[in-house]
Amino acid sequence: MKYSIIIPIYNTERFLKRCIESCLSQTYKNIEVILVNDGSTDHSKEICERYERKDSRICLLDKKNEGVSKARNDAIKTATGDYIIFLDSDDYLENTACERVDEILSKQRLDILCCVAKEWNKRNTKMLDSSKVLYGKVVRGKEYIKNELKNNKWRAVIWVNVYRRGFLLEKKLFFESNVVHEDVEWLPHVFFNANTCLDTDILIYNYVKRKDSITTRRDYLDNYRSVNVYVPKFIKKLGELSDHELYALLLDEMCTIYLSVFYKAQITRKEKLKINLPLLRKMAQSKKNKWKVRLVSFSPRLYCCLNYMLKEKEKLIGIVWKR
Repeated sequence: MKYSIIIPIYNTERFLKRCIESCLSQTYKNIEVILVNDGSTDHSKEICERYERKDSRICLLDKKNEGVSKARNDAIKTATGDYIIFLDSDDYLENTACERVDEILSKQRLDILCCVAKEWNKRNTKMLDSSKVLYGKVVRGKEYIKNELKNNKWRAVIWVNVYRRGFLLEKKLFFESNVVHEDVEWLPHVFFNANTCLDTDILIYNYVKRKDSITTRRDYLDNYRSVNVYVPKFIKKLGELSDHELYALLLDEMCTIYLSVFYKAQITRKEKLKINLPLLRKMAQSKKNKWKVRLVSFSPRLYCCLNYMLKEKEKLIGIVWKR
């Protein structure tokens, strides 16, 4: 079995060596590492070229800057492995990741293998795992996503799973271009199409949360603009779902995402951002989100202020607890 590790790269020279070395040090050797230099302006390209000369398992795709979605799509089409692992260039893999994954995938053909990641930040570390309800059971993707949403453990990140390449190509499951946080839009469609999905406790990934990454940067305006584009499209596609419970769960999840990104975009600027209240009212299914939507309908400013106070209180409790 061969594994293709896809790494989109844009100006991450500080972290690139650790990332690539984590692939080359895999205890399982039948891999290819596809480095997609997405028009970096730092020394990322030179670092990639050195590694390409060093190890024949590395393939470098050097292209103009078109965004991470296009970079991943190009790599999926270039890949020759049986399964695909997505890796961000500022994160790194466990050195036994491919070996442990292969112990399962060499025995059974799956569309998606769900694994575990560890999140690292300055304060602490935590495991990004599932609800564990379906551990060891092969289920359809729709059943998996419904279970995780019901247990508030849905992980809208692509790098915690391993995907069969033939499945992605057959179903034409490519990332939508010009979307920030493309994982949120892409993942549900992948699980909707998956016939065989297995949840495990295999630790494969180390997610390093840093202040200047795309997920933690202070200006969320691009994220908010993107949410206003892909959420209505996603909801339109959801209309095809015959499972009403799953439909409601996904609507509520999109409501949570929309409100979160709105808060992060609004809290950092003085001008009032336009908010799609009819869309929010349609999406809110849980009591918690319905109350949030009522509050943001009454006063977006008050909603943001209360949200900020709650988050600061949580930070303070966390600091006191550590002491």
